[in-house]
Amino acid sequence: MRAPEDGTVYPASPAQERLYPPMLADPEVSRAYNMSEAHRVTGPLDTRALAAAFTAVTARHHALRTSLRRDAGGTVRQVLHSPGPRPLAHVDLTDDLAGLPDTGREDAVRRRVAADAEELFPLDGTPLSRFTLYRLGEDDHLVLAVVHHSVFDGWSMGLLWREVSELYRAAVTGTPPALPESPLQFTEFAAEQHAWIGTPRARKLLDRCRKGLTGFSHAVTFPYDNPAPERKTFNGKRRVFTLPEDTSDALSRLARAEHVTLAAVSLSALRLLLRGLTGSQDVTLGIPMANRTRASAFDAMGYFANAYVLRARPSDEGNLRELLGLSAVDLAEALTCQAVPFPAVLASLEDEYPRPPRLFRVLFTFHNEPAPPLDLTGTRSTRHDLGGSVSTTDVTFHVGRRDDRMTYEFQYNPDLYREATVEHFAAGYEQALRHLLDDLDRTIGEAATALG
Repeated sequence: MRAPEDGTVYPASPAQERLYPPMLADPEVSRAYNMSEAHRVTGPLDTRALAAAFTAVTARHHALRTSLRRDAGGTVRQVLHSPGPRPLAHVDLTDDLAGLPDTGREDAVRRRVAADAEELFPLDGTPLSRFTLYRLGEDDHLVLAVVHHSVFDGWSMGLLWREVSELYRAAVTGTPPALPESPLQFTEFAAEQHAWIGTPRARKLLDRCRKGLTGFSHAVTFPYDNPAPERKTFNGKRRVFTLPEDTSDALSRLARAEHVTLAAVSLSALRLLLRGLTGSQDVTLGIPMANRTRASAFDAMGYFANAYVLRARPSDEGNLRELLGLSAVDLAEALTCQAVPFPAVLASLEDEYPRPPRLFRVLFTFHNEPAPPLDLTGTRSTRHDLGGSVSTTDVTFHVGRRDDRMTYEFQYNPDLYREATVEHFAAGYEQALRHLLDDLDRTIGEAATALG
């Protein structure tokens, strides 16, 4: 197959078509969707080998050298660019850091890298990715990757670091990289997605996946401390909590005993908490789905991720065991529906809702284990905390496992919530988990009232 030429145009995916117009209209929307991750690298780093690794990974994946634009008819398109000769920029900070005390040095590094991570991508037709290597001292470097969410997702970020690690190993050892020869390209996937949406199978699945959204009025959220600003803001803060080891073990035993996943247990507690705080029996949550339903997509980079709406309307007379079962069924349905583009779901609701309602204000995510860090042969790498955060929804509630203990994180908008209030929400979530552990025969209404 002949390699595509610089400037080759492809269809945009439905998700890209939905995200691009607000990106153009408001720079802060575009900035909010910068995806960034940094790794501190200590030890003898071969900078030429690392540059070669980034050159190779950029050549392998269309997503890393794609821009978006509107054509003459106003349709959003993906534009593919040739791999650049030096995709990895080099910045030497040693002079700037010289003479600073250790604390001041680290603060200066954090400020500089965080500012670079937040820098807007120009929407002038240049690729929506950038990579930077900072030299901080002898055998002390930091690597930053920033890619816009309109061409990338969280799965892709983990894949990026794995491939860069392998390509670096190959460069320093002079051996071939152990990577798939021809990964699926997101440009191809987007074209296939458009063709699939019009098929009878897709229409049948869409009907199934939108059915639970009929008769919807409004999305509940954690009660605000402050009125919502007239203009949406994307400011964010994070607060991470770790459960005691004995509680983490007890939740794992509960999941096994009830034949559900820890994700279902975590989701049930969040639903119970929101039911108690809002008094609403109709709770909707968004959940991001990987949308990699075939093996060829496992090694592909791009904006594959999709959203699904989890809607629960359990009776107050039902018990907590039934709530667990409902959450397990809903998560299984999310897996079934992940291939249906969320914009298609929204479009299908236009007849029922002349002005489509906001379907969720809280996102729920669950991760079994954090992705491995960058692993460059002969060096040691650790994730570098960029410090800042954004919040594209009122609250994103992350649950995961770290060192055999469960953690949960509130990623929230400080324009809406005070930190003390988030601490109160966290205490309520742990109380909801305790209700699940103590008595599954307790009614949902009784348990929710205790959380209000």
